[in-house]
Amino acid sequence: VRGTKQLNRAINHQHHYHQNSSNMDDAAYLPEPDPECRAEFMQMDEMKVQQHHVEILQEEVEELAMRGKRLRSAAVGAGMCQSVSVLCSAYMVFAIRWMLLDWTMIDKTIYNIQSNWLFWNIGVLAEIVGCVSNTLVGVLLGMIMIGAGVNPASSSLIILFKLMEQVIVAIAIIAMIMVGIFVYEDNAMSTTIKYYFYSDAFPEIGMQMSFFLLLLNKYGIIFSHVFAGLHYSFLGFIVHKFGVFPHKLGKALMLAGPCYILNASLNLLISRYNDQLHVLFALPGILVQFWLASWLLINTPSPSKNRDTLIKG
Repeated sequence: VRGTKQLNRAINHQHHYHQNSSNMDDAAYLPEPDPECRAEFMQMDEMKVQQHHVEILQEEVEELAMRGKRLRSAAVGAGMCQSVSVLCSAYMVFAIRWMLLDWTMIDKTIYNIQSNWLFWNIGVLAEIVGCVSNTLVGVLLGMIMIGAGVNPASSSLIILFKLMEQVIVAIAIIAMIMVGIFVYEDNAMSTTIKYYFYSDAFPEIGMQMSFFLLLLNKYGIIFSHVFAGLHYSFLGFIVHKFGVFPHKLGKALMLAGPCYILNASLNLLISRYNDQLHVLFALPGILVQFWLASWLLINTPSPSKNRDTLIKG
């Protein structure tokens, strides 16, 4: 039995050896391909590679075109909201704060509000519309930065600072609405408040409460400028670094941001702050808002210059 197994093993080994040697001989004597066939085959491969590259380029062009349309739509929306916000702020400054409010005379201020009730209500509406428009501006600017290839974490900070600013503005608007409730005599809520809280033995508290709410509105708006300054400073830094907007606009935003913060800090810390300094520090922010609104309405944001680096990173 042992001899039979060894004999079978030797026969199988010899069979595999002959089979492998015949395969090697066949491979050794394979005919060489025709040079013309080889050239035609290589040309077909090159044409397929070129066609594949063309398809990839067409897809990239279509993707860039769609991205450009989205950026353009977002820029137009942000520019329109920014324009509405500037108009509402201008009305509040000139028609309400400079014409109706006198911070040294309470009686005169309340009388001006009662005498110009329509202008006051339009001012409240303008504050609400401006708050909503500013919120949309912050969200759209963040989306533009993300669509242009800026880091989403950096873009989200733009939205965050703008939302924090508008939350404080919303609280100031509530105080402004409460002033109307205290001042307007034909209002049902005002009549109820007078009936329960006013007394012949004490002075009317409606006037004092109204003036307190006006001060709350004033300093709430001023405090919101701190977050507005942070928003414009960070937006200008991103624009200057990534090149989505013009570099000059980025530098102007970086200048307007600290002016906002400094102006708000001086208003909060100094009781009798100089109005001329207030206008001087507020001027860069006003000009840069007009510049930003006009640029967004006319131009299209460009992709970030560091986009490829960010994608690789």
